Amino acid sequence: MKLIADSGSTKTDWRLISPDGQVSALTSTGINPYHRSENEIDDTLASLEFIGKKDKVGQVFFYGAGITGNDAEYILQSALHRRFGFQCEVFVGDDLLAAGRALFKEGKGIACILGTGSNSCLYDNGIIREKIPALGYILGDEGSGTDMGKRFINALFKRALPGKLADEILKNEEIEMHTVLKNVYREEYPARHLASYSRIIRKYISHESIKSIVEEAFDNFFRKNIVKYKNYASYEIGFAGSIAYHFKDILEETSKKWDLEKITVLSSPIDELVNYHKK
Repeated sequence: MKLIADSGSTKTDWRLISPDGQVSALTSTGINPYHRSENEIDDTLASLEFIGKKDKVGQVFFYGAGITGNDAEYILQSALHRRFGFQCEVFVGDDLLAAGRALFKEGKGIACILGTGSNSCLYDNGIIREKIPALGYILGDEGSGTDMGKRFINALFKRALPGKLADEILKNEEIEMHTVLKNVYREEYPARHLASYSRIIRKYISHESIKSIVEEAFDNFFRKNIVKYKNYASYEIGFAGSIAYHFKDILEETSKKWDLEKITVLSSPIDELVNYHKK
């Protein structure tokens, strides 16, 4: 059996493909080697329940955020071998490769991720040809949920939103500055916390001042990522991730400003990855 995983910083989608083609779905917390210790990764893998099918897994294809070098690959490969046995064939790649394979299969195009974090690459027939570094939520991740969350919180407390709207949000959403600061500067997973405000942004998106936050974040993503690829407008452009999916209309509007008339958007790569690996 084949086991496929698409792991972001927040959650991991798993699909188990049986020899007859049937697919079983599981979800776990995100497995990012930059943010999770090896013991935490082992605990997450141990929590997966395959109903007695563990020993029958012959191949694992794990795609994840934070797989940016040999050390990260080794950590995940070792953890997966401990979980499924050393006889199991294990492939580890980054989540950007997953997006490319899900979006373009054996074709080519610019594959992008807009979720908790963001990323982009020039993809060609199963491999990444060129990549603009993401740099993470402090130095990069333009257009991501984390980026939007930072922009939203800044606008909310720096009085950049209309007073009446700010008061409504603070009251209805029970946002308190000291709680935000504690979660960002003292608790684990600050990027995940900031990205959680995308739900509130979406709720109030009809307000122009809120919509402009999303527009500016997406515009910055195109400026610092997409246009850096030579002849970018000649490629198909595809996006995967919850932010791309839930703000698709604004993403399409922004793409047209950069002379990109058509984009493809997937909420999650996992189901198209199943189709890719079934072949």
